Amino acid sequence: MIFFSSLYHAPQNFAIYPHFKRIPFYFKFALDKLNNIRYFILSAEPHPGGNYGRTPHITAEMLLEAGAAITLEKGADALNVRSVAAKLNCSVQPVFRNFGSMETFRRAVIEYLDGTYQSFIAQYLDKSDYLFTISLAHILLARDRRNLFGVLFLSNEYGSRTVPQIISSPWNREAIDCTAVQYGLTVKEAEAVYRDVRFYTFGIAEALYAGSLIAEEDELRQLLRGAIRKFCAK
Repeated sequence: MIFFSSLYHAPQNFAIYPHFKRIPFYFKFALDKLNNIRYFILSAEPHPGGNYGRTPHITAEMLLEAGAAITLEKGADALNVRSVAAKLNCSVQPVFRNFGSMETFRRAVIEYLDGTYQSFIAQYLDKSDYLFTISLAHILLARDRRNLFGVLFLSNEYGSRTVPQIISSPWNREAIDCTAVQYGLTVKEAEAVYRDVRFYTFGIAEALYAGSLIAEEDELRQLLRGAIRKFCAK
């Protein structure tokens, strides 16, 4: 777009007005400068206080969505400021402006993915049948949200734990307590059942994730019910 183009009408007879010969050059030079300034303003990333150009303001939510998408598509190792900037077609500044550091941003992305995971599990969870429904939910997570399952459970990117640590984890204690009540077990017995069912569950989940197992949901339910009965009968 040319600024003020409608204001400029060069004289037709330069012989009569010789001093006008230089005007087109100078005026074109000025217009080019104005257009360069305009391009810079419209191309620059907007200031946090407002949107001065066509590029939308990059919010924390947009950054988290981009970070989660990169992690799910390419793995946690691919998450960095440059990959996020490329995903959103912006500079690296929004990451630091919203989160302060890349490490803080990484933790926020983990929490974001964990929220997605928790929402998926909550769809299936029934506390009156806790052990079965939470186990089934993880199997279906591997089947229906393969990348999310892989990022959260098939890497040590977010830490490793021993079997006792898994059993003593606060987020597993409720399942263990509910199992004890539902099946008339002691807490120790319920811990053993939870442990065995958990690893049986993840065996099925990993087979689904790898594509080495194809099964309908009814089949998966039957396998899981049968395994719980056998583990409780020990």
